Amino acid sequence: MATVTTPTERPSAMATFCEQIRLQMEKRKLTHADVAKEAKVSRAYLYRILDGKQIPSMKVADRIAASLGLVITTKQAR
Repeated sequence: MATVTTPTERPSAMATFCEQIRLQMEKRKLTHADVAKEAKVSRAYLYRILDGKQIPSMKVADRIAASLGLVITTKQAR
């Protein structure tokens, strides 16, 4: 299982989270609708998250990551 950094740790972590989600979606040939349905969020909400307009709660971020077989890890800020 791959890992992604939690999006609430630091500003760049959100960009990394979104990048990893997009890469996995592309790799697995999944649409936003596929991921949104599996993660139990609306497509519009998923788009806002991936466009950087919305920061998801950890619960939602976990569900999005899990829908792609990813696990969120946390790292201490330096």
